[in-house]
Amino acid sequence: MRRLIRTTLASAMGAVVLGSAAGPARAEPIGIPYLVMFHDEFFRGQKIVVTEATSHLDGDSDEASSVVNNDGVAWVLYDDESYDDRRYCIRPGESVLDLGDARWKFNDKITSALPLKSANCGTFPPFHGNG
Repeated sequence: MRRLIRTTLASAMGAVVLGSAAGPARAEPIGIPYLVMFHDEFFRGQKIVVTEATSHLDGDSDEASSVVNNDGVAWVLYDDESYDDRRYCIRPGESVLDLGDARWKFNDKITSALPLKSANCGTFPPFHGNG
């Protein structure tokens, strides 16, 4: 069973340097590891909290414009449902302020998300640097 938590964020989560491994914006703690995607750039707008593998984000599919990994493992974010098509890996503590950046062109594209078993991206292409 997949677990998604949706809320509205009234203000920005704070400034975060793109790709910074130290001190990314953190949503309120919910007691379990999680990935947070936001409908708008710079951690603004409605947020989508994902706590386990999700093969289809339902109503939040193709809505994310920024993301932060508050989990202890890397996550792979996919363009299509059922973990298919283009994908990028985000390591623990990393964030992406603007998924529409020319390096990725991944704005409003994420449809499924899969946590890995470690902090390493392995063979999956990472948003920042090497896997």
